[in-house]
Amino acid sequence: MLKRFFQRQPSPHGADRSRFETRAPSHQNALDIFSGGWASDLSPVLPGAISGDVPLFADTRPKAAATGLGRNGRLDGMRILELGPLEGGHSYALEQLGADVLAIESNADAYLKCLIAKEITGIKAKFMLGDVTEFLKSTRERFDLIFACGVLYHMRDPITVIEDISRVTDRCYVWSHVFDEKHYHGPPRRKLFDPRHADMELWETNYGRSSKDPKFWGGNGAYARWMRANDMLALFDRHGLKAFGLAYDMASPIATAISFCAQRG
Repeated sequence: MLKRFFQRQPSPHGADRSRFETRAPSHQNALDIFSGGWASDLSPVLPGAISGDVPLFADTRPKAAATGLGRNGRLDGMRILELGPLEGGHSYALEQLGADVLAIESNADAYLKCLIAKEITGIKAKFMLGDVTEFLKSTRERFDLIFACGVLYHMRDPITVIEDISRVTDRCYVWSHVFDEKHYHGPPRRKLFDPRHADMELWETNYGRSSKDPKFWGGNGAYARWMRANDMLALFDRHGLKAFGLAYDMASPIATAISFCAQRG
């Protein structure tokens, strides 16, 4: 979308005036670069903002992570790796709770939206554009906590991602859709098995045309593989992170979601 904004036809008088903003400076001007493409409602941090309608800047999941894995319900002094920040709503909340946040985002438009949100909120979180799986595979840094909200079910290889998460942290907060045929109303999926954990099921679907949507929230591959809830919890456990505080979220009309904290020891 941003590319289209900067590729309008040039003015017959020379310079392409569509590349310039003629209104008085405002944060709304920056939001308008992605007009119609925002998922998040930014009004909690920018009253009157014309943006999306999903309350990610007033979400309770960062607080749930702090309550379960922080100190006295806060994250003061904790180095946190956030996987897939989308538009920065959770990054903002994590920092408000005292965290030092590094957020990795693969979607270029979402990354730029995070930078806009950073300007609006004044947070110090560091956003980087890249593949979270490649980062997890190569990083030598250890993190006090990994915040994986809305990420695992977009992975092509969630098993490896969970293994790498367990290598670089002792604490992880997860919110993820899981496969349960009784409560699944999405596109068709096929059942697969991974030889590393042959007792666990993976349910694959292709993104198809949905990846062309300007509000697409999915992963950077052509397909994603979901896990069953029990398999996901068991895999964290096999790698030393014991799950607790498990909650089921049935709000989505498409599929079941779960949230939990996982900690070593």
